[in-house]
Amino acid sequence: MRYIICFLLFVSSSIFVNAQCSKIHFINSSISYAKQKADKEEKHIFVFIYELGESKAEFFESAIFYKRGVCEKFNENFINIKAKSSSSLAQSLIRRYRIDELPAFIILDERGQRVAETSKIKGTNDLLRFAEKAE
Repeated sequence: MRYIICFLLFVSSSIFVNAQCSKIHFINSSISYAKQKADKEEKHIFVFIYELGESKAEFFESAIFYKRGVCEKFNENFINIKAKSSSSLAQSLIRRYRIDELPAFIILDERGQRVAETSKIKGTNDLLRFAEKAE
């Protein structure tokens, strides 16, 4: 009986640890709130700008943002924002940084200044390298 209890505790703790990071946590907020939060937590801001229904954006949404290494990296080191291309936040960033291809990946510092920006990310490794460069 003791072995069964130990086994069940082990399995349940493994499930909890694996469930801690299931996807990138995106806040639904303004850039000013993200800057305050980034400053307080000493993090950068990651902004994902996408066009609704675009296949590459859907690929990131359904596959890449759910990978354990990706969600751990971004949840631990960034305040994450997702913005539809039609939103005022996305439009201001698109104009400011002259973005002409979506989806776009932007990293800002806690003051809202661009650290890195690209539209050339193709998968998990590219995204992780992009995050590493910006830290």
